Amino acid sequence: MPCGKITNGKHYSIITDHLGTPIEAYNQEGELIWEREQDR
Repeated sequence: MPCGKITNGKHYSIITDHLGTPIEAYNQEGELIWEREQDR
């Protein structure tokens, strides 16, 4: 499911798993800026 966010003119891509839970976020340059930590 494609998802994104625009904040203060900056674009972010949000990658989700098959349930729609966010797992990664990338800035407009394609750099990973956030990823989910899973409990083990």
